[in-house]
Formats: sequence, C-alpha cells, structure tokens
Amino acid sequence: MTKPSERARRGLSISQRLSLIVLVVAVPMLMLVTGIVWRLGERERDAHSDAVNYAARNLLGAVDAQLGKYVAVAQLLAMSSGLERRNPGEFRADALRAMPGLPGAWVVLADVDGRQLVNTYVSGDETLPPIPPEALAPQRRAFETRQAQVVDVSIGPVAKIPVIAVAAPVFRNGSPAYSVFIAVDVAVFRDLLNAQRMPPGWLAAIVDGDGRFIARSLDHDRWVGKPVSPGWRPTMKQEGLFDTVSLEGERYITANAVSPLTGWTLGVAAKKDVFEEPVRLTLIIAALFGLAVTALSIILAAHLARRITRPIAAMETGARALRHRRQLDYVPTGVREIDHALEAFDIAAKDLRASEERYERLADATREGVLICDGERIVEANAGFLRMTGCEPGAVEHKCLGEFLAAEVRTEALQRLASSEGETIETLARRSDGTVFPAELSGGAVTYNGRHMRVALLRDLTTEKRAEEDRRALQHELMRASRLSEIGRMAAALAHELNQPLTAVVSYIGGCRRLLRAEPVDAGVAQRLRDVMDLANAQALRAGEVIRRTREFFGTGQTRRTVEDAATVIREASTLAIAAAKHNGIAIRADIGAAGHILVDKVQIQQVIVNLVRNGIEAMEDSPRKELAITLVARPDTIVLRVSDTGAGISEEMSGRLFKPFSSTKSQGMGIGLSVCREIVEAHEGRIWTEPGEGGGAVFCFSLPVVNEETAGHGL
Repeated sequence: MTKPSERARRGLSISQRLSLIVLVVAVPMLMLVTGIVWRLGERERDAHSDAVNYAARNLLGAVDAQLGKYVAVAQLLAMSSGLERRNPGEFRADALRAMPGLPGAWVVLADVDGRQLVNTYVSGDETLPPIPPEALAPQRRAFETRQAQVVDVSIGPVAKIPVIAVAAPVFRNGSPAYSVFIAVDVAVFRDLLNAQRMPPGWLAAIVDGDGRFIARSLDHDRWVGKPVSPGWRPTMKQEGLFDTVSLEGERYITANAVSPLTGWTLGVAAKKDVFEEPVRLTLIIAALFGLAVTALSIILAAHLARRITRPIAAMETGARALRHRRQLDYVPTGVREIDHALEAFDIAAKDLRASEERYERLADATREGVLICDGERIVEANAGFLRMTGCEPGAVEHKCLGEFLAAEVRTEALQRLASSEGETIETLARRSDGTVFPAELSGGAVTYNGRHMRVALLRDLTTEKRAEEDRRALQHELMRASRLSEIGRMAAALAHELNQPLTAVVSYIGGCRRLLRAEPVDAGVAQRLRDVMDLANAQALRAGEVIRRTREFFGTGQTRRTVEDAATVIREASTLAIAAAKHNGIAIRADIGAAGHILVDKVQIQQVIVNLVRNGIEAMEDSPRKELAITLVARPDTIVLRVSDTGAGISEEMSGRLFKPFSSTKSQGMGIGLSVCREIVEAHEGRIWTEPGEGGGAVFCFSLPVVNEETAGHGL
C-alpha cells in the first residue's frame, strides 16, 4: 500500500491546486462575460438596424400610398365621358374637378404620338410642347400592359421643374387612343420625407429606376434629378442594410426598401458614428460590469477552492481507481457526501471488474479483434485485437481507433464506420510497429456501462489476400499457357507471312546487284537503286512489324494497364490473328473506326481478340459460306467488339457453359481459351457474351469501359 506522504509527494501542491481551480473558474467566466458583452452589442446593433429598416419600409409605404392616389385618379380620368365623346374641353373640366385632392399635381392628356392635347398646369389657349422622350417609353408600356405606368424624374416641358408622372392608357374600340398623365412636382415627396421627423444625423432619399434622385431630405433642391453617389449605386436595387458613402463624402449605414409598384428605391441612412455610438457605449458598460463580476467570481472561487482541495483530491483518486477497475483504498475526508461517493466508487469498481472479467473471457474466445469505442476512443479491446496489432494489455485503451488504421485510408474508413450499421469495410490496419496489413472493419451501436457506444470488429485478411494473390498468379500462368498453346498452330502461317516480305527483300537486293554491275552507273540507275532499296526497306520493316506483334503476343509480360486507343489495339490484334490463321476462301470484313480510349493490359486484350478471330475462322472450316466480320461499335461509356462468322453456330446446350473451363465445341480443343477470355474481360470490368448470327453462325461480343479525354491525355 502506498503511504499518504508518498502520494502527496507525487501529487500537486496546494498552491498548484488553487491556481488550477481559479484558472478553471476564470476562463469560463471570462468566456461567458465576453459572450454576454458581445450579445448585448449585437442586440443594440440589431435594434438600431431594425429602427433604420422600419423607417425605410414605413416611408416607402407612405410614398407608395401617395403614388396610389395618383394612379387611381389617372385611371379614373381615363374613363372620363369627355374622352368617350373625344371632347378635350369636357375632359379638362373633369380633370380640374379631380385636382383639389392631389397637391402639387396637374393633368396632361396626350395622343398616341405624344402630342399634348390638354395640360391643366396652364390655360387652355397656350401652345403645348410634345411629351418629353423619357415619358414615351412608359406610355408604350402602358398601352402594352393596359396598366398605369410611373415615369421617372424629368424636367417638365411646361412647368420647367423636376416632376414625376403616372401614365394611364385610354383605349377606344380596342385600340390605343390617349394617355392620361398625372404630373407631380417632386417637392411633394420631399415634404413627405421631411414630415417623418427623423433623428439627428439621419437622412432619407427616393431614387428612380435610373438611379437619379426624386427627393432628398437634405439639400433636395441641389441634388434632385442628379445621379446617386457611387457608394450607394451598387446596392441601390437591393433591400437590406449597407455601408455607403453619401454625396457629401460621409459614411452612412443605409437601409434600402425597393417599391414593387415603381421599382424605386427608398433609402434611410444614419451617420455611421451616430449609428454605432450607442452600441459602443453599451459594450463599454457591459464589459466593465462583466469584468467586475468575473473578478468577484474568481475571488470567491479561490476562497472555496481552499476549502475543498482535499475532498476533490480524494474524489479524483476514487475516480482513477474506478476507471482502472481496481479496489479503492481511501481515507475518509470528513465531508459526508464525498465519503459516500468514495464508498460507492469502491463498490462499483468491484462489480465492474467482475462483469468485465466475464466479458473478457467471451471476447477472447474469438479470433477477430473486438473493440468497444466511445466515439473514436477505444474503451476496451480483446486479446484477439492485441495479438493482431502487437500491443500489450492495457496499451490501447483511450487511444483513437484511427491510430490502428493506415494513414492513407484512416479518414474514409472512420467516416464509413460512423455512418454504417453492420457494413463490412475493407481497409488497411496498422500494427504497433508501424507495419500494415489488409483487414475488414465493421461495427454497430451498443449500450455499454449505460452509455451509447459502438462495437468494432477487425479481421485480419492477410491469409485471404495471400490466397487471392496465388490465385491471380495461377490465372496469369493459365493465360500464358493459353497463349503458348497457339504457337504450334500459328507457326506455319506466321512463317508464310514472314516469307513474303523476306523473299521480296532478297529479290530487291538481287536486282540492286545486277544494276550495280552495269557500267556506268548513271543518274537514272542511281535513282532506280534508291527506289528499289526503299522497297526492300519497307518489306524489311513489314517483317519486323510481324515479329514485334508476335513477340508482344507470346511475351511473358507483367500485367500492366495503360491507356490505349481502342481502334489501334483491335486493328493490330485482328491483323495478327488473320495472318496467323489458315483462311483460304474466307471473306473477311473489318469495320474498325475511332472509338475512344481504353485502360487495358494490351497483351491480354489482344489475346482475347486473337482467340475469338481464330475460333471464328476455324468454325467455318466445313461451311459452304465463309464470311467473317469484325466490327467495333462505339457507345457513350463503352466499346463493343463483335466477331461474327457463318459457321455451324452454337447449340443451346453448349451456350450455357461455353465460357466455363474445359468446355469446348472442338474435338481436339482443351476448353480453356474462352474461359481465359472471360477472366481477362471481367478483370477489365467488361463483359463477354455470345449471340446467334442473323444468317446463321455465331457472334462473339465483348465490351470494355472507355476512359475520359482528360485521363486519356495524361495517362495513368
């Protein structure tokens, strides 16, 4: 048993404990105070923002309401009986009766060409100028939409002052006849803005669709009809709160409200320093108060910490003993509640240890690694996991599960494990010495010690992977044996294929010798010598190409996939297969066009093509009609090669097991060629099958996926 004095020497001193307690109390308190101060500042800022936004929306409502009156009067006058009778004088009388309720406004009647017929701003005997060009487009829109339109700010041609207008269309017999304009002095809107009694440092403005001032609460006469400031223009058509610069060069916080009726923007702006001053004051007061509360809390926490240091230390010792499932050796602290807790810790540790011993006996009976994890942290691991990872007992608890996974797959494996329930994940596990091994990882949710956790199962796949590698090696040898079995059958035909260019080379060289004996060798003879030598060189290259393709086909070649042009691979293999087969009297047709790129082991795919072409030629040996077709079909995601013959075809009984090992339609066949073809094609994520020919015979097909242009251009 460890003596109390020895425990004290190994533990923290009283001053260290007090400092830690004060720090633990101070940091959350400071964070809380900071959060409160920040929140108060945000609330104050939000209150001011809401005030500016409310003022903008309220003013916009008043402006739209005022415009609504003008629209209503314009639409009412559009139905005037004077217009029905085409009597401008009678219409003028109707208009004058409607004007007393609309301060600062007058009525203009114009025909479809923009000529003013009536203008209540002047007496009836004056000559009236035409409607200004900027009002003609709204007039046309009014006729097109059959609804009243608002004309942006302009200088009235009669009043010679900035005005806006409402244009209402008038139709007679379904055709446009007149436009009724309610022209309004923009001073009406200036008075509307100033009537709101905004706080000091605030200003309001109305801007038309072209970004020109209709009204402004500050210096209205100076800026009406002029463009808004560059600092406001980018946000003019957007609703919300923005940081802008006024025409006077001052910083403002501006709230925009856009009218759905006219497309005008109403902005209410507060000087930035005026806007932020209450917020700044609130933050200062809240910060001072928070600091005072924090300081008082720290002092109180330090005082209380001095009184409970020893009981806390005893609780820590009890918790540590419970965590390690060992019996608790404790000395009573004199604090009744803590002594009761320590006694409960002691009982719980004994019960927990007994329960875990039973679990360990069950978990250790399996070869798989069994883990209980709290999040990503390992709570418990069985003996199988310790053996698998080479860890000592007790060395994995509280470590992250990711530490026992290879770095390159760690993130993906943990994400899939967390989101799956019972799914098996193939991954790479990591031993304690840093080596990795293939493994399967799966898991599910459990309740452990009253907490929701996960059980993870890890299974070593080293033996299975080694067996898989052995199987692949045997398969590779089988493919190699299949290619070698073709040597005897193809030797004579290949010799004939090589004999032709080599005989031509000998003939050309003999001709050159005869020409060289001639005296003298003039320029004509020299040119003939060069031509003949070129022909000899071409025939030698032809023979070399045949040898190269043959060596590639029969070479041992390690499996290596590269991006190849599909048409080139198939054309080379078809040429080799046709040249190496006895096909007297067979009509061969090849339709091989551009089809994209494929990621393949070139030698293996050419082995498939040679096998299919040779099988097709041999199938027509006794057939009266001998036609072989090699067709390459390009599809969006795949290429399909079809080899069709006019032989006897394939029986229904044989078609079901044609691609299985040791199944053959030939009396002398081994039955491994087509099974090897199937293995190769499926290893390349393709598919191989057979179909009956349209005019008899059989069609052998296989497909391969194509790669995209980016992958084909850069290789792998």
